[in-house]
Amino acid sequence: MLLRRVCKTFFILISAVFMITGVYAQELDAELVQEFETEEIEEELIEQNTTTALSFDDVFIAEIDQSNILIKDADSSDLLYTIETPYKAIRTVTFVNPGFFVSDSTYYIAFITDTNLVEMRQLSFEADDLGNNFFYDEIIFSMQGTKSQSAPQEPPQEEPEETPEEEEKHEYEGLALIRYKNTDTISFKIKVSYIPKPYILGISFAAGFTEYRLIQPFYFGGFLEPHVGIPQKAFPYKYELGGTELNGPLIVGGKIYAPFGICVFPFQENIEFFAEIAPGISANMMWNSKLGKDSITSKVFPAFYASLRTGASWKGFSFFIEGNYDAILGFGVSAGFGYSLNFDLSTTPDHAPSLE
Repeated sequence: MLLRRVCKTFFILISAVFMITGVYAQELDAELVQEFETEEIEEELIEQNTTTALSFDDVFIAEIDQSNILIKDADSSDLLYTIETPYKAIRTVTFVNPGFFVSDSTYYIAFITDTNLVEMRQLSFEADDLGNNFFYDEIIFSMQGTKSQSAPQEPPQEEPEETPEEEEKHEYEGLALIRYKNTDTISFKIKVSYIPKPYILGISFAAGFTEYRLIQPFYFGGFLEPHVGIPQKAFPYKYELGGTELNGPLIVGGKIYAPFGICVFPFQENIEFFAEIAPGISANMMWNSKLGKDSITSKVFPAFYASLRTGASWKGFSFFIEGNYDAILGFGVSAGFGYSLNFDLSTTPDHAPSLE
């Protein structure tokens, strides 16, 4: 009965977190669209009619490469990022000033396609813990233009039929605001737990590796977590090992578990939300908390272990709560915080996460 209540409580919490973040992303998208005057953007694109554009702070250059937009460094002309589009060709591109402050790492790029479609994308970049910048872009709005644009007349061509893959891509463009984690991590966590009587408090330290890139937005990993259980003062039992009494012994041991979960960045800020389940095994023994020849321990008792965990992180720092079960210690509730070191072993440039 207690296991059913713990599981039900955490599933409700996880569902509420993702429902709230989804509603916030939709409201944010609507607010951004309202801030821009789409007719003015279209007029600006037609008036400029250029295949290159310089950002307002003279940091980046946007160049058209058929159906893609190349983002280059304004000083060195080095290619930094490629905005890929599903359209056949792009005619005009420009940087748009939204008229309000967003952040010094956010830019807005608008363009017109060969079919007179006007689209705006938000270009953002972040710095990881190693000091490297990575870019990603998000669709703000896409609409059919209403004004004519001077262009060379070409004989009409039959539009190729969309493949099932392209149709599926258009269907899911509404999820563009949700970003996924693009780096793997080595994490360290400190956790405080409530454990059943006659013990009252558990303290543990965990370290492990998490793989985020392989099955986005899901992740998996492996952790090792030594722990100690502290008994309450009025310990009701007396144990005898090797003819010596153990009064109020500590519980020491550790856990090995493999978390599997989902991680998303639903906001424009770098706030990551995650939820996971972590099955594993634990090992526990009693210890009289003495060293040397006076140290007394029981034999090691292995047991099944599992936890449900949810939380959030920002710039590597994380906070989480969990419900856990140990076949020896029983049910417990824990809270903790941690820090993650991001790293990327891939040799290819890092692109924005997507559903492709």
